[in-house]
Amino acid sequence: MIDDNVGEVLGSELLQHLSTWAGVDTSWPESNAGLAHAYGYLFANRLTPYGWKRDRWLDGDLAHHLGVDARMISPVPPEGTLLGNLTTALDVHLKGVEAPWFVVPTERVVRRLIEEDPSSGVRMETALIGESDAGFALVYSYSRNGGESLYITAFAVDGEVARGLLGSAESTTPLRLRYNAVVPEEPGDRCVRTVTGPPLDE
Repeated sequence: MIDDNVGEVLGSELLQHLSTWAGVDTSWPESNAGLAHAYGYLFANRLTPYGWKRDRWLDGDLAHHLGVDARMISPVPPEGTLLGNLTTALDVHLKGVEAPWFVVPTERVVRRLIEEDPSSGVRMETALIGESDAGFALVYSYSRNGGESLYITAFAVDGEVARGLLGSAESTTPLRLRYNAVVPEEPGDRCVRTVTGPPLDE
């Protein structure tokens, strides 16, 4: 598994073991996004400029921004699985599903940065979920030609990072994939950026 900043963070043998355990196909260094960003990051053994990959499942910050009981998106939750519980929490905020007991029903504001390539139909969305402008759960997802939105990764960010992402809605060329994402289609040479949601406080 390859990180954009430091290179390999998880070797092919361990990634293959995880893929076999989960029953999904993998071709190192690429892998199923949920498997890699949840369980793979628990075993990632290289420090990145942003800290250890596993910290998102240990420090409780992501859970806090999502309004989730932190035990439920931890390596060994008391009920369900790390990936399953995280997916449910994201669906509550981004797809409007009914909240289970472990998602606290307090209001969260959702802001979105949508980056679309008209030629390939690739649509990458960065959603920022939070109670205040001090910190957010960042959720990155992929869809194509109006199809189902598939989650790639989620982690906590502060207000400064959020402002940097949402600060400009100008078009960029070409669409740049973020957060170690790999998609089936090669994006074209044009990107249309759209920002939705209320502006962030300065």
